[in-house]
Amino acid sequence: IIHLIEQHTVTLTSGPQIISPQMLEEDKKLTSKGIYDRQQKRIEDSDLVIAETSKPSHGVGGEIVYALSLGKPVLALVHTKFE
Repeated sequence: IIHLIEQHTVTLTSGPQIISPQMLEEDKKLTSKGIYDRQQKRIEDSDLVIAETSKPSHGVGGEIVYALSLGKPVLALVHTKFE
């Protein structure tokens, strides 16, 4: 999905770390508060949020609620294997 989105005139502010071992290692160096603050800022700077929700997560749920509270459109994706 990330590769498909990148083919359009958009800026991804989060997500590539899922498929980039280097970025994932950099994320491991952050505190929980650091990750929280970063994600809040990214949501604030976004026009919309696309969330992968196949596996329940309090973090992703919180990001969705925060985005909606700011009036941002949210698209929640669920892989049918996990329904």
